[in-house]
Amino acid sequence: MRPTVFVYLLIMAPKDSVATTSPSLKEALLKADSLHPSISLTHPNNVFAGEKLDKLKSNYKKWNKDMTHYLTINGLLSYVLGEKSKPSPNSEPCAHENWIENDRFTYTAITMNVSDDNEVELDMAKGAKVAWDVLRERHQNEGPIQQVDLLRTALNIKCKKGTPLPQTCREICDAVDQAFTMGTFTADLFRCIVIINSLEDFPHICSSILRDLCASTKEKEYTSKDIRHYLESKETLHAATKPLSTSDITLTARTKSSNIPTCSNCKRQGH
Repeated sequence: MRPTVFVYLLIMAPKDSVATTSPSLKEALLKADSLHPSISLTHPNNVFAGEKLDKLKSNYKKWNKDMTHYLTINGLLSYVLGEKSKPSPNSEPCAHENWIENDRFTYTAITMNVSDDNEVELDMAKGAKVAWDVLRERHQNEGPIQQVDLLRTALNIKCKKGTPLPQTCREICDAVDQAFTMGTFTADLFRCIVIINSLEDFPHICSSILRDLCASTKEKEYTSKDIRHYLESKETLHAATKPLSTSDITLTARTKSSNIPTCSNCKRQGH
């Protein structure tokens, strides 16, 4: 058998069987791992050029896209997706060490490009995939509420004398563009925005709606229909607890008075 074929068979052999193989075969497998490890050490060939992930900027969707491209170019995307298993340190010590170094580099690439408040949520010991999942969980539900806020901001920006009109126009367009890049914009979301924008004189109601919108998910979406139902319940409660006016009290008193029996003898009521 040619040496190259033998080395290939050693590399492709089940790694779990190494412990039960003969000493000579185990030695050959370890040698093959040192010469041709199944996982190579990654050498990054570029620098991440995107914006840092920042919850205050609501830029998770854009950051996720840019970071996914960066990790893909550097051959590291499989580490955050959990697609590359860690080799055994007993059967593949070199591949095992390379996996650890690559995972650390992936983790570092992520943490170097997030804001400080995001970084404190992460732990290198838990690996790159956990860090990736934590960031997704932390930012995935911010879309609708931030879109609403950005578009409300855009709707409330006014051109003023003394401020260059192109500058104001640019601020409006920037807010709208950011809102649209955060997620799918639907007719129903626009309905929610317009309704919320009309509740300026009812801050407590607006706050409740924004809270529920923030908790909206694809599985349990909060829609304009839910807002209407909420407003209907508030209106019903308000009507039920509304204090009686002077005219209502007078009418009630007269109604009660007319129901009191009158004595046929003395012409007085109540007996």
